[in-house]
Amino acid sequence: MADMIDRLAIEGHGTANVIETLQEVLAKQQLAYDRDPDPAEDIVAEPSNDWPTDGRRSDEKA
Repeated sequence: MADMIDRLAIEGHGTANVIETLQEVLAKQQLAYDRDPDPAEDIVAEPSNDWPTDGRRSDEKA
């Protein structure tokens, strides 16, 4: 983590700004983890693809 802070500071972002931003990101990540530790296990309902067609393939010209 120290290497990342140094690299971003060298790029001109400022050490204090980099640390503050990392603290904000980590706090948000912690909240997200507390709510759902493994979102990959969640079942997501995929939207259907039942749009009406005119009989042509999607790669054919009108």
